[in-house]
This record gives sequence, C-alpha cells and structure tokens, in this order.
Amino acid sequence: MKVNKKEAEAEKIIQKYGKPRGFPTFYLVNPDGSLRESWSGYSKKSFLTKVEELLNFPN
Repeated sequence: MKVNKKEAEAEKIIQKYGKPRGFPTFYLVNPDGSLRESWSGYSKKSFLTKVEELLNFPN
C-alpha cells in the first residue's frame, strides 16, 4: 500500500480542524494550534478582506 505524504498530512489536518466544506478551504490557526476560523471559497479580494478582518488589520 502506497501512502502519499500529502494525503497523510491532510488527514491529520482534517482530524484536528474538521472536514473541508468546499474547495479551497482555509484554516486560520492561532499560535497555540487552536482553530480561529475556517472558510471555503476564493477570490483574492475576499481572501485578503477575510484575513484582515480576522487579524484586525486596518484596511
């Protein structure tokens, strides 16, 4: 049985933070390893807006 390292790593992430709801799925993780937020979908503007909002960066 061949195991892809990426698949093994993905399984660890899924076990810790939950299954993806769509693709791509993003997980914003606190320094202590706890999940701060997760979301799915992508556009450059919405991604940057979401990260700025979660990290409280000024626009």
